[in-house]
Amino acid sequence: MLKHISRDRDIFAVMSDVYGYIWNMQQALVKDGVNAAKEIQNEGILLLSEEKIKRPFYPIKMLNELVFEEITEPDLFLRNPYLYKLTGKYEKHYKNIYERDADAFFLDAYTSMTESGYIDPNKYRAYLSYSIQENYCEAYEDYYPLGKILLDFVYIQFLMLFDTVMFLEGADPDINTQARVLSSVEKGIRHSNQTEKQFLEKIRKSFM
Repeated sequence: MLKHISRDRDIFAVMSDVYGYIWNMQQALVKDGVNAAKEIQNEGILLLSEEKIKRPFYPIKMLNELVFEEITEPDLFLRNPYLYKLTGKYEKHYKNIYERDADAFFLDAYTSMTESGYIDPNKYRAYLSYSIQENYCEAYEDYYPLGKILLDFVYIQFLMLFDTVMFLEGADPDINTQARVLSSVEKGIRHSNQTEKQFLEKIRKSFM
C-alpha cells in the first residue's frame, strides 16, 4: 500500500485503488480466512482509471454530517479553538451551496488550491501514508482492516477540506498555518476514540 501511495498519481484515484484492494481483503478474511487474504495481498493493487475518479472519495454531504453532528459539540471552542474556527469558516463557505453542487464546489476549490501552488498535493499522499502506518496494523485486533482505511480516508479528506477553506479565506499558506490546521485535525478528530466509533457508524449508514 505504501509503495502504491507513493506513485505520482491523483490522490483520489489512489484512495479508490486502496479501497478496492482492502475491500477484497476484507471479504476474503470474512469468507475464507487468512490464507485467502494472503492471495489477495499477493495479487497486489489494481490501477483504476484516473479519468473516472476525479472526485472526492467521500461526498461533502457525509462530511457535513460529521462536522455538524459529531465534531461541533458545545465545548469545542474550549477543547480545540482552532478547529472551532475552521468549522465556522467551513460553514461560511458551504452553507449556501445546494447539496448536489457541493462536491463539484469542493473539487474546484481543491484543484485551484493545488494548481496555484498554495499547497503541494504530495502533502496528502504523505499524510495518507503516515496515517496508514499509524493505524492499519491495529486491524489485527478485530480483523477489520477496511474500517482502518475508511477512517484514514476521513482524516485525509478533512485535512484537504480545511486546507481548502483556508485557501478560500485567502490565508497565508505558510508552514505555521498548515501546521495549525493539521494539529487541530489530529487533536480534534484523529486522536479521539469516541469520535472514531461515531465516524465508523456514520460511514456505515451514510456511505457504505
